[in-house]
Amino acid sequence: MSAMVLPRFIVTIITLYFSQCTGQLTLGPAEVREGEALVLTCKSTEPGGTYRFYSSNQGSKETYGIGTGSLRICRSEPLQGYILECDFDNWIFNLTISLPVHNQVIFCERNMGRGQLMSINVTIFVQVPVKRITLSTPRKIDVVSGNIFTFTCKTFGSRPVADILWHFNSTTFSWNNSVVSHNDKKFDVTSTLTLTFTRKDQGKVVYCSSNIVGELPLQSTKTFLNVLFEDSGRYSCTISNSAGSSSGFINVNVQKKPFPPPVIQVVCKTNFAFISLTSSFLGIEGKQTLQYSKIDDVYENATVEVLNKTQPEINIYKVLNLSPGTEYTFRILVSNVYGITSSKRHKCSTDIDAQTERMKNCEMESIIGGTLGGIVFIIILLVGVTALYKSRKQRIDKGKSVTTNRKQDVSYVDQVLPSSDHSYQGFSTSISKETMNTNTYEKMEECHEREKGSEYMELTHPCKREEDEMSKTVDTGGMYSDMK
Repeated sequence: MSAMVLPRFIVTIITLYFSQCTGQLTLGPAEVREGEALVLTCKSTEPGGTYRFYSSNQGSKETYGIGTGSLRICRSEPLQGYILECDFDNWIFNLTISLPVHNQVIFCERNMGRGQLMSINVTIFVQVPVKRITLSTPRKIDVVSGNIFTFTCKTFGSRPVADILWHFNSTTFSWNNSVVSHNDKKFDVTSTLTLTFTRKDQGKVVYCSSNIVGELPLQSTKTFLNVLFEDSGRYSCTISNSAGSSSGFINVNVQKKPFPPPVIQVVCKTNFAFISLTSSFLGIEGKQTLQYSKIDDVYENATVEVLNKTQPEINIYKVLNLSPGTEYTFRILVSNVYGITSSKRHKCSTDIDAQTERMKNCEMESIIGGTLGGIVFIIILLVGVTALYKSRKQRIDKGKSVTTNRKQDVSYVDQVLPSSDHSYQGFSTSISKETMNTNTYEKMEECHEREKGSEYMELTHPCKREEDEMSKTVDTGGMYSDMK
């Protein structure tokens, strides 16, 4: 038993030793889109050695690039569409293949010397997207309400197998009865869809789409439904008599007033609008009219320009002569010999004209400027009135103060004094004979008597002024007598 355990233990140690010495080797990625270059990266966790990219064909190796670590040599075959880039610092080697081939096997080999050889390989997978998809029905078909109708969708030459999705108006679903066939290592896929329609399906759309993983879907053409009444169809009439019989056929299409076309999009500009809508079956003598309204649901026929159709089943109209900065409501009227129907209403507002916008901005700025100027003027006026009021009040208060002081002086003059202290005592000794003859003294006494009844009068009273002047004269006379 010990003899059997020992060899297994030794084998395990040797395996671990070589795995640690040789390290790990990775190579990829190997999937690329058709027409694009593929970059394969070979990387090792162990530095050193010589790396080689090659393919094997019936035992023979075809080398595409070699990177030698000891000599730092990086060599490839660019003329054959293979370019090798070597990063000896990180031991990363990138091989660019200009024209990758589907299912080609590429090897990356690392040789550490002394028999330590390791290699890894990948198989290239070239994706091919769906390039063509068809729908069996024409762009517009007549289907009888209640009857079964079958659609067939087919894709060609994809890799891997493409998925097919069905679209019925706004509903999307998959159908699992697909048939796959090979076509030069690529795949064709066919799917059929069976539906029963009613009159409510009038004008609806059926189409299919297909894609592979990572690619955008490709759509088929769209089929618009014209659903006929149950009694529509092909009728035969046979007439017979003793001489034989004769038959005839007639196609009967039971109709009524048309269904309005669905409006896809309404876009308003400054003075025009774009209206996109789907085609609709109008029936006998059918026509459609585009109308618009600005206010109160009053509609008028629009002036339109038919633009180039981006898709056959979609009509694009340009509505002309619209007013800037206005909200419009649009509708489509469709009619035939059986009646008139209207589509849903769609609203949009035209843009404001740039010049009108500038004028409005200028008017607004003028209004704002005038308002601010008026406010500033009112503030200045209030400040001025307030200052004037305060100035006048100060002058009035100052005048009252001066008047009060003067009145106090007058009150002292009007006091009754003793004869020995009378203010006029001593005038007799200093008044000259000439002065007495002019009655100046009598005038002073008269003025003095007048002031007794108005002791609160202003000091500018005329009598007071005469008294002051007389005092000056008397003083002058006294001075003259003293000088004598």
